[in-house]
Amino acid sequence: MNAINFLDNMDGIVGGVSAICALAFAGLLAYWGQIHGALFAIGLAGATLGFLRYNFAPARIFLGDTGSLFLGYALGALGLIAASTGPGFSGVLASLLVLGYPLFDTCFVVMTRIAEGRKIYVGGRDHTTHRVARVLRGPRRTALWVYAATTVLALSGVVLGVNPGARFAIPLVLGWTIILVVVGRRLARVPQL
Repeated sequence: MNAINFLDNMDGIVGGVSAICALAFAGLLAYWGQIHGALFAIGLAGATLGFLRYNFAPARIFLGDTGSLFLGYALGALGLIAASTGPGFSGVLASLLVLGYPLFDTCFVVMTRIAEGRKIYVGGRDHTTHRVARVLRGPRRTALWVYAATTVLALSGVVLGVNPGARFAIPLVLGWTIILVVVGRRLARVPQL
């Protein structure tokens, strides 16, 4: 829940990320025969896309904590349903990959705040989105970059869910872990806004 709430710090980010993750869960759940969960995920994706029309930069409406916590709860519930429905441990890993970007941002913020001796629960402009915005110079470009990263991670989760097994899961998860650590280290060097 709080990973999505943490990510709600710039116009259009959470709406797009939530829609992408919900669509990925819809695909996985439908493939695994969990039709009710897939329908809920499609409904959630539709609602967030309708909201995104007015929330993309420059935003005219906002989620607030209530909206972002609800989306986090709904995506977390879909992740748990997918993890328990999927084929063994591959279902768990697929769910984690689908939610990869929000989890990456939360881990990044917590680790950089701990390294700097700051309290993790005090807000700041030190999220991945803020640092990417500094590099890309703008919230629209940042949102599109985050959508692309979320899509690639979510599709990796879907591919893993469709092709379960350690032979495929271990290199995929190891590769993403290395990529996210490298990206995180580079982003940590970008000055905060």
